[in-house]
Amino acid sequence: SLSQGASSMDYYGETIPLDPTLSLSKNAERFFKRGKKAKAALNYAKARYSQTKQELAEAEQFLQVLLACEEEDLERYEKEFHLSRKEEKNPLMDQAFLPSEVLYGGVRYVFGRNARQNDFLGTLFSKKGECLFLHVKLGHGAHLIIDKENPTDKEVEVGCCLALLASHQEMGEVMIAKKKDVRKGTSIGQAVVKAYTSALIRKIDPSIQNAFEGSKKITL
Repeated sequence: SLSQGASSMDYYGETIPLDPTLSLSKNAERFFKRGKKAKAALNYAKARYSQTKQELAEAEQFLQVLLACEEEDLERYEKEFHLSRKEEKNPLMDQAFLPSEVLYGGVRYVFGRNARQNDFLGTLFSKKGECLFLHVKLGHGAHLIIDKENPTDKEVEVGCCLALLASHQEMGEVMIAKKKDVRKGTSIGQAVVKAYTSALIRKIDPSIQNAFEGSKKITL
């Protein structure tokens, strides 16, 4: 219904500008080409917006961690993450420092998978002396904290199982200490335990295994 040389067209109440010097087919081609580019630009903007929101959330989480730090911890993190070097990309934004958490039976179990996460775990719970700290007795492994005062024997057993799984073990002996009896060592992720009891785990319930596989980064 359009005639050659038309300067616009009406599309369901929207006025679409046309180039009267071009044929209708060329106008249509240009219109759809612009539409494709606009759609790609919108998709890119949405992706960047989502990424920026995630980076902001991670930065806010790290800020909360820093607010809980003692001066000694801040100095160690400055050296470890090179925070004073403005030219370097901030390595904290990949969330590699955040421990993981598992909810099982209404109780939160928080654990680190590497030295940095173990170190931050100690910082996060440094003020909670009544929490229990768990660690495999022999060798290196994950640090785990039961985020509940006076957990039951069953909840402690679950924590022991999760500590083993986070340390890539299916059975073994686990140290159980009050958080107030644990202090940081001289290196990142090191813990010194003053007093503890232990429990021997021979078999892990499949429901605990499933809960561990569904673990996620902590929410502060």
